[in-house]
Amino acid sequence: MGKRPPWVVEEKYEWLWLYAAVEPRTGASFFLLLPALNGECFELFLRELAKTELVKPGVLGVNYFSPSATIRIPDRFLVFGDAVPG
Repeated sequence: MGKRPPWVVEEKYEWLWLYAAVEPRTGASFFLLLPALNGECFELFLRELAKTELVKPGVLGVNYFSPSATIRIPDRFLVFGDAVPG
C-alpha cells in the first residue's frame, strides 16, 4: 500500500463573526458578518440594525462584553443584558 503524500496546501483561515438580532414574536431577523468581535464592529451592527424596521424604538437585549470598548448605542435602543459600554 502506498504512502499518503504530504499536505501541500498551506492552511490559512479568515474568521468572520456573526452579529444577529431576532424579533421573537415574528421571527424576523437581521444579521451582519463582520471581520472582528470588537466595539467598532458591534457599534456598526447597532447602527445598521437601527436603520431597519426590525427593532422599533425600545428595548434591545444584548449579549456582548468588552471592558476596553467604548460603544455608542443608538438613541432608539434601551440596552439590557450583558452589554457593558466602555
